[in-house]
Amino acid sequence: MKNSSEADILAVVESAKRAASNLMRTGRVWEYSLLSRIMKSPDPIGRMIEELQSRGNAVVGIPTKDPAPAVPAISDLLDLLDLLCSSDQQSSRLRWLLLLLLLLLLLLLLLLLLLLLLLSNLAVGTFSCVLFARIRVWEYSLLSRIMQSPDTIGRMIEELESRGNAVVGIPTEAPTAAVPAVPDVPVEAPAESSSESSGELYQCPDTTKQGTSLRERMASLGYYKKHSLDHDLLVSFAKFLQFDMSNENFKQEVENVARFLYFMDPQQASLLFVRQHEKSREYFLKLSEAGLSKQTVQNYIKSVKRFLKFHTGSTDLCFTDRVLHEDCKNYISFLDNIQTATSKQVSKETTRKRFDTFQEGVLSSTQVTAVLAAAKKDFLAVIGKLHAGECSPGHQLTLTELQLVLYYLEAIVILEHAQRPGVVEHMTVTEWISRRRDDTRPGFVVVAVKEHKTAATQVATFVLTQEQEMWFDLYFSEVRPVMLGKKRKRVEDDDETDERFFISSTGKAIYNASNDLERLHKKYQVPKVTSQMARRAYKTATKELSDVQKTKVAGYLTHSTATAEKHYRMKERGSAVDAFLILRNLRGDSDSDQSDTPRGSSAYLTDQAAYDKLLRSYPVTLDGVPPNRSQRKSLAGEYERYCYDRWRSEQLERRVQHVLEHFARRLPSESRVKAWIMKQGWSANLPDAASIVQQWKPSGGIDVAMDSVVLQKFCRTQRWKGLAVADIEGKGRGVLVTRPFALGEVVCDYHGKVVSRQEGLATHTATAEKESGQPRSRNFLLCPICKKTHWSLPVHLRRSCMRTSSEADILAVVESAKRAVSNLLRTGRVWEYSLLSRIMQSPDTIGRMIEELESRGNAVVGIPTEAPTAAVPAVPDVPVEAPAESSSESSGELYQCPDTTKQGTSLRERMASLGYYKKHSLDHDLLVSFAKFLQFDMSNENFKQEVENVARFLYFMDPQQASLLFVRQHEKSREYFLKLSEAGLSKQTVQNYIKSVKRFLKFHTGSTDLCFTDRVLHEDCKNYISFLDNIQMATSKQVSKETTRKRFDTFQEGVLSSTQVTAVLAAAKKDFLAVIGKLHAGECSPGHQLTLTELQLVLYYLEAIVILEHAQRPGVVEHMTVTEWISRRRDDTRPGFVVVAVKEHKTAATFVLTQEQEMWFDLYFSEVRPVMLGKKRKRVEDDDETDERFFISSTGKAIYNAYNDLERLHKKYQVPKVTSQMARRAYETATKELSDVQKTKVAGYLTHSTATAEKHYRMKEIGSAVDAFLILRNLRGDSE
Repeated sequence: MKNSSEADILAVVESAKRAASNLMRTGRVWEYSLLSRIMKSPDPIGRMIEELQSRGNAVVGIPTKDPAPAVPAISDLLDLLDLLCSSDQQSSRLRWLLLLLLLLLLLLLLLLLLLLLLLSNLAVGTFSCVLFARIRVWEYSLLSRIMQSPDTIGRMIEELESRGNAVVGIPTEAPTAAVPAVPDVPVEAPAESSSESSGELYQCPDTTKQGTSLRERMASLGYYKKHSLDHDLLVSFAKFLQFDMSNENFKQEVENVARFLYFMDPQQASLLFVRQHEKSREYFLKLSEAGLSKQTVQNYIKSVKRFLKFHTGSTDLCFTDRVLHEDCKNYISFLDNIQTATSKQVSKETTRKRFDTFQEGVLSSTQVTAVLAAAKKDFLAVIGKLHAGECSPGHQLTLTELQLVLYYLEAIVILEHAQRPGVVEHMTVTEWISRRRDDTRPGFVVVAVKEHKTAATQVATFVLTQEQEMWFDLYFSEVRPVMLGKKRKRVEDDDETDERFFISSTGKAIYNASNDLERLHKKYQVPKVTSQMARRAYKTATKELSDVQKTKVAGYLTHSTATAEKHYRMKERGSAVDAFLILRNLRGDSDSDQSDTPRGSSAYLTDQAAYDKLLRSYPVTLDGVPPNRSQRKSLAGEYERYCYDRWRSEQLERRVQHVLEHFARRLPSESRVKAWIMKQGWSANLPDAASIVQQWKPSGGIDVAMDSVVLQKFCRTQRWKGLAVADIEGKGRGVLVTRPFALGEVVCDYHGKVVSRQEGLATHTATAEKESGQPRSRNFLLCPICKKTHWSLPVHLRRSCMRTSSEADILAVVESAKRAVSNLLRTGRVWEYSLLSRIMQSPDTIGRMIEELESRGNAVVGIPTEAPTAAVPAVPDVPVEAPAESSSESSGELYQCPDTTKQGTSLRERMASLGYYKKHSLDHDLLVSFAKFLQFDMSNENFKQEVENVARFLYFMDPQQASLLFVRQHEKSREYFLKLSEAGLSKQTVQNYIKSVKRFLKFHTGSTDLCFTDRVLHEDCKNYISFLDNIQMATSKQVSKETTRKRFDTFQEGVLSSTQVTAVLAAAKKDFLAVIGKLHAGECSPGHQLTLTELQLVLYYLEAIVILEHAQRPGVVEHMTVTEWISRRRDDTRPGFVVVAVKEHKTAATFVLTQEQEMWFDLYFSEVRPVMLGKKRKRVEDDDETDERFFISSTGKAIYNAYNDLERLHKKYQVPKVTSQMARRAYETATKELSDVQKTKVAGYLTHSTATAEKHYRMKEIGSAVDAFLILRNLRGDSE
């Protein structure tokens, strides 16, 4: 079309693109019924050509007339020969003309051959490229040969499949199904570069080329060739990564495995590569030689390792092929060895990068944001256009200007706010709209992003000034719609593109923000600064700040998961703004917003300066004494107390480290540590020996380990503490440990011969075989009765299929099965095509195939009932039980829960409609014994729920009968847990189901005689427990993400004030006091004249006092007993308060009541509670301890769920619901301005952390409890 216009050329190109897209989307799948209709039509070749062309293919070589007279007649040939041989002048000219035409034809053929060679060299493209270049073109001669073949449909199916198409709907009797054609393995190029965030040339002018030097080298060596990702092995692995592991980058990992499998066997993808260790090592070495970094090679190894762990732990491979399963496990150990061997090289690569960083030095804050300064003038010019309304929503901006706005805002988030690129890539429109303004500093807004690198445990936050907020809002309202308008619709486009905040100029979500940042640096010729460099610069700049400031910055950067969890309050809006201002001060910014500095923020650098001044005169040393108050006052002024506490804290840390370094290689006893500390002569600020022993870890190098005097003494005396010599039956004398040893701790000295690891493994294997007395390899044998293969057929026959037969009959069946498997392995695996042809041509194709299979030692199952061989046993009806009653009630009356007594919430209805509430009877022996174990051995009060979870799982695995045989169905088990998630259950609830099944199996493997009655099943159960461990590990990240989303919601809602926490108490107090007045005045004989509503009001109000005012967990209300109420203690120094201690709940708890509150509780105990007990309906399932519980519902039973009672009280008075967690979080947040001593007292009162409660056990004293109560009351502002 060299003479055509550009518009005509573009129209043809677009048409070709649409045709190619349609072919890839729908043209590769062929219905068997369609092929049948084509073959039966009057003109099959013509119909086939039409169908191929309608699907975007091209058929060449079609003759201009009917192809029937394809062979020219003899007379025509003789006439042509006479013409060429004639001697007249006209014939001569014609002869020369024909010769010239022949020469031209030869030249065209040569050019065509050269073109084909060139294309073959360039055609190392993706599978779609091969399809477009070769497979879409069909020769008419080929179609003719296919149509003239005896089996037209079969030949066409073979040709289509060889070209990468798929034919579906082939009936089982089709002869082509017998011997499927092996399709040519497509040679695919590497996946598209992940280094772009969009496809336009401007955005990445130098990275859009597919063939970088490394990629070209990998492609030329053939290391990008891979098997089809549609192979069953890879499809199941991809689903596991995508759904079980929630791995967004699963495609890359699957492609790594596909390339590895192609190298190991280009013909077929299988697991047999596990028997080729040397070739595997060769592959990883070749990757390194090709130029891949050691870390990238490690990633390939990790992908293959995860692939094998999936197939060994999450499929039924261990039952279908135990030998291959064992080989896979050995191969995983082989990969572990390779990883260990290459880990040092990976560390060296990391060290080289650190060395380069060291040589470059740490950037200053000015260097970090240099590109923002360089681009600011141009950026503000574009913003000025938008802000002045010069362009109708951004449409008059050029592509360069649009991209400048995008890149600049990305750089603000990454460089100025030191956030990871994942924050930019995953930030959503909803998160932008939900931004929150700081209450005390309205000049700042906080944006929270929950999906990023550490999203499993943390919410990322960054703070924008008013000016920056205006920029982001202009981008959102003016620029982003233009970006979306440029979107090219594709099938593979992300459905969430419209939800992402940052959109590239092609309309797709930003894929790699680091590349956008690099382009901005290149455009303004500024040295490149990455996210890591920026974060490192800010981290280094904070080293001179106080610990509090460092903590705030660490929380702002989400720099450490441990730090973020330790300082959860850092995710409050105020703390985020504080951290932002610290970073701004470090950058030395002089924004106009500086006037919005928070209260006390001007002291951030002042208290540090005061402490630095103090250190110059009184440096911190191990044996030093802190300056007295007057000395501190003269040096630090008003910060003298802060400096004193910090000085002592740093000295204590040094002393603790000094003690730990002294006891470097062996765990010391507490008495030894205490004695050594006393020898140092320290009179004050002494380290705690118990805490040192608790946090002790081995330190120092192995080379200097024996320099320790203690270890030298142990070597001389050979009295190693923690070890004992004992006689082990069947093995002789051995060494046992009597205490746990830490990793890296010296256990003892060794006096034997030093052997290599390989020698040790060989000795261990030989010893194990000798002790077992039997070979370690065994084949699966087929049971002729149940038609299933078994690892130990004799055991199976004795216990199941032939338990009433004699031993001789059993052994005869076993020998027959051995001969059958031997014949199958020797001769039964090779099939002659002629045999298959005869079978396919026989009148009864399926019957003949079944005969042949069975004659080779196979078994055919699932034969329909009309077949004479089908003997289907009767299946007993299993009662289908409805789901258990809702556990959301604390009693059964309608008033108490008018809207939650219904069984059918949307989730419950969905679960019931899908059949996931069906379960086996709880009276089954397996479940009864498990229930008793939970109830009596584990003292689990909620055991019924756990048993019901197991009963539902067992019903799904086998609706006919509850048994332990489900442990041999790994894939079906995974399917069950996936279906629960798809039904809408949270990941944490699914984890609870897994825990229940796991505990069920641990009970039967460890607390029953299963290991003696069926050792094979016992071993399978243990393997299944490992399988559940793998699933738990895979879903743990998803559970963490769910928790993070809840934290994100909490962040968006903000922390409640103490007034909001106790709002329901204020609303209900008038009605409550009216009822109390009746009881106190003696107007009613023990409560009998009170209505049910009044009784419940007293109950709910007192529960709310404990949960909301005293910030206790609902378990304190549910488990508090009459004995604990009677045993309440009055504070000796403050008799106006009584302390109630509750021991049965999450951790031991105490709460304090005033005299008035004590009177209310006592009236409930003496007047209301007896009425509640009088209403008790006697049931078999009633708890025997109901009479002992303090809080009793109006049905006479113990309170089951105090949370619901609290919710009902909020609904009755139309007050926003406040939960126990919200109340406790509010109090914890309110204490952040208090001293450490006060924080510790409150932590003990809230029993907020078991570790904290144990560390500060004095908080459980009566006086300390009252102190904490008074602190909380002051925080609430109560004037009582």
